[in-house]
Formats: sequence, C-alpha cells, structure tokens
Amino acid sequence: MCSPEEELTQFRGFPEITRAASSRHVTPTGADEGVKRQFSGAATILGAAVQLCALPWLGFAPAEVRAAPEVAVARPANRLELPVDELAGHAIREQTRTDHLREILYYRRPAHH
Repeated sequence: MCSPEEELTQFRGFPEITRAASSRHVTPTGADEGVKRQFSGAATILGAAVQLCALPWLGFAPAEVRAAPEVAVARPANRLELPVDELAGHAIREQTRTDHLREILYYRRPAHH
C-alpha cells in the first residue's frame, strides 16, 4: 500500500509506457492539434499536447509534463512537427505549470471542440 505522499507523486507524473501502447493512448486527435492555435511557444504547445493526450489515457493530466517518458512525447511531437527535446523547456516554474494545467483542463471541455 502506498503512502499518501507516494500516491501524490504518482498523480504528478507519468507511468511507464511501451511504444505499442503509446500508439493507442498517446495520439493527439485533430482537436488536440488545435493547441498550436491556442498556445504559443514550442515548449508550451508540446507540453499542452502531451497533457491533452494524458487525459483520456490516465484520467488526469500530470503536472510534471517534463518527466513524461520519451515514447509518450514522440507521437504528439511528430504530429505537431516539433522536436521532442522542446519539452525540456515547458513550464519550469511551478506556478506556470499550474496555470498551464488550468488552461489545458479548460481547453479540453467539450464546448471547445
């Protein structure tokens, strides 16, 4: 059984994922690709896309996007024509991560599709 702190850590990050599973779980939809219009800067766009893909896969969008496994970043990066390593610059400040997460959750509402 996990301690509350271990559970919180799990909800902040991403689980491991195989390349095969990533094609099922981490593929942006056409609507998700709209992040290029909603957000600015390659790191923010890629981070937003990874979080949007995580929502249906995990049921939540992890705040620690930069810790996403490379295989979970590769598909959104390829679809958006962005380098995978752009994610390293995503929301370095905690407050920025929180703000971006709020924007992602608002963006994901059905009225925005």
